[in-house]
Amino acid sequence: MEFSFIKRLFLLGVLIVIYKTGFSQIINGRLSNLQNSEIRLEVFSGFKSYLIGRAQTDEKGNFTIPFSKEHYGVAYLFSNDYKPFFIIL
Repeated sequence: MEFSFIKRLFLLGVLIVIYKTGFSQIINGRLSNLQNSEIRLEVFSGFKSYLIGRAQTDEKGNFTIPFSKEHYGVAYLFSNDYKPFFIIL
């Protein structure tokens, strides 16, 4: 049985979606005091931190930040007003 190009392309798309959803995590939240603001998710590695995700809050302060499962440990959500919210991944 020979697959056509369209069937192969469809199968590749399905595999990519499965891969992306199987190897990532999501943080959902609401920061009601930070409407329409950028939120950054940074993780610590030793004494340094680095960005692993970012999102824009809506008019109610809701946000969703996807990140990879390879990131774990202590992290923080960092807002435009430079106030960190510490979290455990």
